[in-house]
Amino acid sequence: MAVAVVVALVVVIVLIPDDDPKTPTATNSTPAATSAEPTSPATEEPTTAPPTAPAGQTVTATDGKSQITVPEDWATLKLHNDAQVQVGNAGKEQYLMVITEPQASFDLDLTGYGQVVIEQMKKNLTNPSAGSPQQLTINNAPAIQYELHGTAQGVPIAYWVTLVEGENDFHQVLAWTLEDRGTEHGPLLREVTTTFQDKG
Repeated sequence: MAVAVVVALVVVIVLIPDDDPKTPTATNSTPAATSAEPTSPATEEPTTAPPTAPAGQTVTATDGKSQITVPEDWATLKLHNDAQVQVGNAGKEQYLMVITEPQASFDLDLTGYGQVVIEQMKKNLTNPSAGSPQQLTINNAPAIQYELHGTAQGVPIAYWVTLVEGENDFHQVLAWTLEDRGTEHGPLLREVTTTFQDKG
């Protein structure tokens, strides 16, 4: 069983069980000098994603299995070879990628898959801190979202890690920014995540 997990700003992919990290690929980001505590701890209360999507452009995954609506000022970026969506605004330190894996490859439900993903990400961070998983429904699909904070290769990062259960696949929707910009960019990154759609 292999779970592809990304730890980004600097990107690392972790495979289970052989723990064979691939070479990190750096983005154009400038490391932040400060870090902050999580500003909005996740809860376990079920919630439903807001029905309105931000105006912008629709990006279809390279495998055709998903799509997401992102701001007009975002562009395609080179973040990781295994990601089916790789977008963001490097100037604003806003990043998002989608990694899709077939459910048939795992003997796990969505909760179990999410736990594996978040634990592997935490192992690749210094001083990781994750809130409780928040239950979501994103375009009629069950989802779990974690807010994760930690330092990747010396860079403090704030992540929103959303695991979506599609018809046939598990999707990792990974959004992140520099820790000291989390309060500013977090609402937008979470809103973009709510536009994700599994295409089967």
